[in-house]
Amino acid sequence: MPVDMREYPDNWSEIRDRILIRAGGDQFDPVIGSRCEWCGIRNYAVKYIKNDSVRNFDDYGFARQRVTRHNADRNKMREYGRASVVVLTIAHLDDPDPMNCDPDNLAALCQKCHNGYDAPMRLANRRAAARKAQIEAGQLEMGL
Repeated sequence: MPVDMREYPDNWSEIRDRILIRAGGDQFDPVIGSRCEWCGIRNYAVKYIKNDSVRNFDDYGFARQRVTRHNADRNKMREYGRASVVVLTIAHLDDPDPMNCDPDNLAALCQKCHNGYDAPMRLANRRAAARKAQIEAGQLEMGL
């Protein structure tokens, strides 16, 4: 999902780095060595779907090349399933407001954990949008 960085504080990259360091990242390059704060998978790991195995890399470009080559190889795909690169993102937990950057409200999470956490909120937003569209189209009365 695209993020509008205008909604975040000007020092977001510094805040992000502090959270990644808290998650095990190196102080000089926070993305290296950082891990999902919930499941522990490393940033830039390559995850193979079929057998749930993981290979760790510290460079996104190199990991991306490995995934591209793997997914183009039919034999590897049959044996290991699809591969993907794990990229940690910073999740807003209790308060989804991008300006609330209290460290207790933020966590470095992999895509799986972050999407799982956000799923109920996204479902509620989709339902609200569908309801609004029905009201605007005259298919539903406002009070129902």
